Amino acid sequence: MIIGLDIGYGTTKLIDSNGRVCSFKSIVGVGEPQKINLLGGEEKGYIRVVKVGGNTYTVGEDAEKYNLPIVDVKQRNSIESLAFKALVLAAIGDSVNFAPDLKIITGLPVKFHDDASILIKSINDVVSAEVGVVPQPAGSFFDLFLDNKGNVAWHELNNSRVGIIDIGTYTTDILLVDSLNIVEALSGTITVGLHRLTSSIINACKTQGIRQSLTHAEAERTFESGTVKKYGKEIDISSIVQAQKDNITKDIWSYVNSMWGKDERIDYIVLTGGGASVLCDSFPKFKTAELTITSNAFMANVYGFYKLGRRIYEHAS
Repeated sequence: MIIGLDIGYGTTKLIDSNGRVCSFKSIVGVGEPQKINLLGGEEKGYIRVVKVGGNTYTVGEDAEKYNLPIVDVKQRNSIESLAFKALVLAAIGDSVNFAPDLKIITGLPVKFHDDASILIKSINDVVSAEVGVVPQPAGSFFDLFLDNKGNVAWHELNNSRVGIIDIGTYTTDILLVDSLNIVEALSGTITVGLHRLTSSIINACKTQGIRQSLTHAEAERTFESGTVKKYGKEIDISSIVQAQKDNITKDIWSYVNSMWGKDERIDYIVLTGGGASVLCDSFPKFKTAELTITSNAFMANVYGFYKLGRRIYEHAS
């Protein structure tokens, strides 16, 4: 079985060759929740609970829902931790039940790609598989370059110079690919992502006296609604949201421009990641080369990992 696996700081995603697609928040809680249903009986709904190293973990949104102690998985060395392995097992577990012969393609942030051997060992500690690791934004490149069977779909990219901007929850990766080769000197990672955007919206609302205790989840919902609720009434903060989107985009573009600003050979700039759809309306103000936004930016990396896996392991022509 071929698996595309994307364990991001914000969300974990998986696609396998049986058609299974899953995604959940990259949150790990210690222990298993005690569920009490006010109407009696079992509480409905699937909760991801896994055991790693003799410890029990609840993975995904339920770890926060049931107020379990949360383990930080956002540090560089977290890929060696039991909590990270819990994310791996929670994602892959159901796929193992269908087929034990696993081939996994996954990714690491650009600046941490040297940790590939550590990541492979960490995955193999919880599941037996052949693992390939690429820079995370390369997933979005392969999502555009290959079809679902791993065959080349966009032949022009064979000889193109492509810049990829992958906006995640906590970081933004940029990757420059020239004729299928990574230009490492013009690739990197910055700690700017959607979490900074929600934080800035929260701070703006507090400073302007709109809401004193806005949560990150509520701030996320303003990306589309442009409103927050206070004492049962919706308050329009669309101007605040747009201003903060523009500010975050400027920060990202400033970094991109410092790396690619003088490179007039770039044919395409690809905007991807969970932040692509949120910030795309701000990026055209700054674009240089032709801007391409992946059709399903949130899942583009993991789809690309899966497509690359099919090309590598099934020897697609």
